[in-house]
Amino acid sequence: ESSAFCDAGHDAWRQLAAQSWGVFVIIVFTTAGFLPLWAIFALFERTRAMEQAYVREALQLLTQMTSLFFEGADFTSDWQRLIKQSPVVQRCLEQSGCFKNGEFFFNS
Repeated sequence: ESSAFCDAGHDAWRQLAAQSWGVFVIIVFTTAGFLPLWAIFALFERTRAMEQAYVREALQLLTQMTSLFFEGADFTSDWQRLIKQSPVVQRCLEQSGCFKNGEFFFNS
């Protein structure tokens, strides 16, 4: 096979074109395979980042509820808004036993 490179009919430009085409095909198939996978992970991370703001707000509400300064304040409307906006906050409150079937089980 190495004698083919020494033949008088061997064209280095054709060989370069064939190798370039091979590189192009590898890049296209690799991109086509990994781009959808990358897009799925990017979508999950973006969704998680959006939920993070609601979780942070829920933490602030919990901090205010445990503060003596806010004793007796009613946070029900704030919790209802957060629960409507964030399934993660709703799930956390349900798992902790603070919220079930639209009712709160903690004293605000």
